[in-house]
Amino acid sequence: MKALKRILQRNIIGRFCLVLGLFCLLPIATEAQMTVKERAALNRNRPALWFLSKNKEKYMHYQPDTTVVKKPVKEKKPSDYNIYKGNVNLLLFGNAYTHHWTYVPQADTYAETGGATLLMGLGVGFEYAYRNNRMVSLGGSVGWSVDGIGCGRDMGENSTVCQIDLLHSWNIKRLTLSAGPTMAWKQWDHGVNDYWNYRYDPEVGIIHTPDPEIPAPWNEDFTFHHWSAGLKVKAHFRIFPDFSFGVEYAARRAWEKPFRHHLDHQLTVKSQIRFRLFGKKR
Repeated sequence: MKALKRILQRNIIGRFCLVLGLFCLLPIATEAQMTVKERAALNRNRPALWFLSKNKEKYMHYQPDTTVVKKPVKEKKPSDYNIYKGNVNLLLFGNAYTHHWTYVPQADTYAETGGATLLMGLGVGFEYAYRNNRMVSLGGSVGWSVDGIGCGRDMGENSTVCQIDLLHSWNIKRLTLSAGPTMAWKQWDHGVNDYWNYRYDPEVGIIHTPDPEIPAPWNEDFTFHHWSAGLKVKAHFRIFPDFSFGVEYAARRAWEKPFRHHLDHQLTVKSQIRFRLFGKKR
């Protein structure tokens, strides 16, 4: 020990060698404190670490490609049958066929009036899309229907219907479904055409004599009109983006006497044309 102290006090080189030796022994002391499992793991990895250190320049540039190649996704084109939010459209429609079941107070029963022609009803409306393919519309129309063989021989009924509709619509691809309240004014006429069953009075003129084979009240002419309100539903198929063809049904309840508590039923085959006034193009 005395010799070691002399070396440390007088020999600078000896001091340096002593410090260097202690520094070299430090990893050995640290490894001695490892557990058996840690030491075994270190020994297993030493060959791999040595190989990588020797071939560092050779393998440094290699990196495995971990990118996943995804299949290209086809972008869906917007449908020509969409109606976009904010669109304002003008609607024009006409009745291809209409049929009524109307309560007739004179006979205390329901009678039918129907006819078929493309000019049986004309209407106009405005439609607003408050979101994509969801619309509200307000429309009005006037229709006529004529039935030449209504209730019997040489008789006929015809009706005039003026109606206002407030509808909510759902556009599903080519199909448009609508429902909402409706109000109508209807005039209904019944006529008898028994021209051979009459007599002439010089003072009065021609006097019609009711045909005894026709039961009352159908053997006389009569006319009535009334207001009614109810619900309308319709379904239209869009043959082209702006042209559709469909069916609608309305049941309206009259509130005037003698029609009160009775319903008017109307079935219509209708065509419709849509014109975009404002909003997004397709």
